[in-house]
Amino acid sequence: MASHSNYQSLSEQLGQRIPNSGASDGDDDSVPLLMDKVPICSLAEIAHREIGYPSDAEKTFEFPGWNGYSDLLFAPMAPVEPVKTMASSTKLNQYMATAIAGNDLTSSVLYTIGVVSGVAGQAAPLCLLLVGIVLYLFRFVYGEACTAFPLNGGAYNVLLNTTSKFVASLAACLTILSYVATAVVSSTESVMYFTNIYDVDVMLFTCILLSFFALLTILGIHESASVALLIFAIHLASLLLLILVGAFFAVQNPHIFVQNLKNPMPLGFAKGLFYGFSTGMLGVTGFESAANYIEEQKPGVFVKTLRNMWIVVFVLNPVLSLVTMGVMDMDTIHAHHHVSLHVLFDCRSCA
Repeated sequence: MASHSNYQSLSEQLGQRIPNSGASDGDDDSVPLLMDKVPICSLAEIAHREIGYPSDAEKTFEFPGWNGYSDLLFAPMAPVEPVKTMASSTKLNQYMATAIAGNDLTSSVLYTIGVVSGVAGQAAPLCLLLVGIVLYLFRFVYGEACTAFPLNGGAYNVLLNTTSKFVASLAACLTILSYVATAVVSSTESVMYFTNIYDVDVMLFTCILLSFFALLTILGIHESASVALLIFAIHLASLLLLILVGAFFAVQNPHIFVQNLKNPMPLGFAKGLFYGFSTGMLGVTGFESAANYIEEQKPGVFVKTLRNMWIVVFVLNPVLSLVTMGVMDMDTIHAHHHVSLHVLFDCRSCA
């Protein structure tokens, strides 16, 4: 209401007329200051008054095309509320940001090792190494694209700014389906690993596990970041312990690895390498999800998050595949491809 009254007052002032300096007293050559309807400016209302032209002597000191003196009158509007942004101290550091996407990324290794070994045979470590090389190239492209548009949304945000809404919406729908499928597969695999310790209902406990992480998501990104970091640390420690135990067993029993190398590949080298590489890409699902919360990360953290996740994938997946081949024969890997890492830890079954 205040801005509207200011506008009406200014409009009345603009209705006045000021005579030109060159006009005689009897002549009515006055001109309106501005047109009758003055648009409201978002920051200020400006009145432009023509108060005459300079003399010829004064014109010599002015730039060509001088159009008379101007008097700008500003009527300031009410101050605009500043946009509230998240304080930098409350944003995620590289470890918490890595943990959130890293849990999704490293959970895929629980089923990727066995499945890749089933189609690629002894070429499984090479397939996973090629996946790491592709991911190394992809992280630079993805990092540059997302830092150019540092808004939550990941691939959807990038496509929305570079293509059409239809393409971006299609990518968003496919991304949601991918996340749902990944969550179901990962939670089911984790419960299947748990059934080797306690006999539980896989369907029921999968739903309970999904509900638990859904509750963490509802609580907010920062509340779940600490829990995600704890889970990520325990998960990495478990995998490193598994590698050490498996490597120790493989060194004591080198004939297992030698025999696996002599076995024929199920699909041949070329076809096995192709299918193994395609299946190995399952092991990097979750890498792209780091851009979905880029606004919650501190400045410069997103690129470090991609680097940290790539190191984890590039080291863990091929090494775990090699250790698996050094501990179990290929028939055992194929028979327990869903829980291959559990069988790997229980080295007594391979003795």
